[in-house]
Amino acid sequence: MGWVRSYRWVIFFVLLTGVGFLFPYRACSGVILQRQTYRVVAGGKGAQILDVWKEYYQDNKVAVYQGDAIFITDIKKETLINIIPSRRIYAFNTVSDFINRIERIIKEVQKQPMFQKQGNKTCKSSKISIKRTGEVKKILGYQARKYNVYVDGEKKREVWISRVPPLIKTVDFDKTMALKFRIENILTPLSDCKDIETNSKYRKLFVQGNIPMMVIDYLPGREEIERVTKIDVVPIAQKIFEPPKGFKKVPIEAFMQH
Repeated sequence: MGWVRSYRWVIFFVLLTGVGFLFPYRACSGVILQRQTYRVVAGGKGAQILDVWKEYYQDNKVAVYQGDAIFITDIKKETLINIIPSRRIYAFNTVSDFINRIERIIKEVQKQPMFQKQGNKTCKSSKISIKRTGEVKKILGYQARKYNVYVDGEKKREVWISRVPPLIKTVDFDKTMALKFRIENILTPLSDCKDIETNSKYRKLFVQGNIPMMVIDYLPGREEIERVTKIDVVPIAQKIFEPPKGFKKVPIEAFMQH
């Protein structure tokens, strides 16, 4: 889905902006969202947790902390900071420069024999349709409405959408969505044909401060679920939105080196 998925490394790191569903800016306390993805296998017992991460929103800035990857966006200045804590390195770029650099990286990846063997295929264009249902429920105290997403007539996704008022006061929603879509658009060659994420009808669900509280993908033999598990409205320390002291600044290309 549009937030964070297990694509190839480049996509995993870049799509961290996918969590930036943001709102018209007014100064206020920060907001912290905790998200979790998990898998439920048909006939299995319980759920397998795939990932847990936190998103921080304050003063027109967004920071996503997920495992050994940190992604910080300054919405007003249109800058991005990528951080790998275990390697004590970070990269700082404008959005435009970041996109240009990632495009060059993708072109190099596409030249690799492994990609040409497995990924050099044309994505079949699918018909995407979205149905607004009458189902609503409370998720973490916020009213959420259910939408069903169909691909070629088959239900593939269920998404529950809410407005979270505290977020509306923290950051610029429209500008963040524009940045998110700009970055997503360059990833199509490596995204395993994720039609839903780049579909214009699907993107229109996330306007006027709407965010996904829960998303269920229906896959062969299993379901993969992403949901917001906690929302805190508290002041956030400025250091959350800065690279740690002592970390080395490097070009984004260095992130691909091991």
